[in-house]
Amino acid sequence: MQEETLISFELISVSIEIQMQPKSDFAKRVSFYQAKMITEQVSKGSEYSDIQKVVSIIIADYKMFPDDGHYHSRFTMYDPANGREFSEVQEIHVLELPKLPEKDDGTELWAWAKFFTLISRKEFDMLAEMYPATEIKQAVAVLAELSEDERTRMLMEARQIYEVDKRMERDFVRREGRAEGMEEMLVSAIQNDAPLPVIEAMRQSAGVTESRLAELMALAKKTGSP
Repeated sequence: MQEETLISFELISVSIEIQMQPKSDFAKRVSFYQAKMITEQVSKGSEYSDIQKVVSIIIADYKMFPDDGHYHSRFTMYDPANGREFSEVQEIHVLELPKLPEKDDGTELWAWAKFFTLISRKEFDMLAEMYPATEIKQAVAVLAELSEDERTRMLMEARQIYEVDKRMERDFVRREGRAEGMEEMLVSAIQNDAPLPVIEAMRQSAGVTESRLAELMALAKKTGSP
C-alpha cells in the first residue's frame, strides 16, 4: 500500500475543522487561529525555538477549489519563484470530500477522507478491513464503542454549531458587519445556547472585550430566549 499521510505527529499543535459550505473570510479566520496557536505557545522566558509546528486540517464538504481535481491541498509559507519554503512552522491542509475518487487510490490519506463520508456501520467495518494495520481500524473501533446516546449527543452538538454558523452568516450579510449588529448576534447566540467555543469565536471576530461579553451574557439571561 502506498504511503501518504497529512502530517507527522512530532511536537505539533493540530486544529481540525469540518466545513459544510463556503463561509465569508474563512481563509482569514483560519490564518487568525493559526497565529493564535503560535502566540499561545510563547510565555515570558521562553525561546522561539520552543515554538511547535501548527497545523490546520480543513475537511470541506464542498469544492473549495473548483478549478482543479485534487482532493488534498497543502499550504505553507512558500516562494514559488525560487522554490523555497520560508518556514515549516505553519501548515494548512484541505481535504475536499466531493473530489474524493470513488475507487481507493492506494493511500492512507484516501482512507481518512473516505472515513468522513461514511454513514452506516457496515461501511465503517469494510473500511477497517481494508486498512487493518493503521489508525483507521482504531478510529472505527472507538466509533463503534460509542453508545447511541453519545452518538446522538455528538450529532446534536454538531448540528447546533452548524445552525449557529448559518445564522451568523445571514446576520452578517444583513447588518453589513456593524458593531451593534455583531453584539445582537452574540446575544442571539447566547440565548440559543450556542457552545462556548462558538461564542468565543464570535466575540473575537466582533472585537468585543471579555468584560463587554459578560454584560451581553447578563443581558441575554435577562431578556430570555427569543
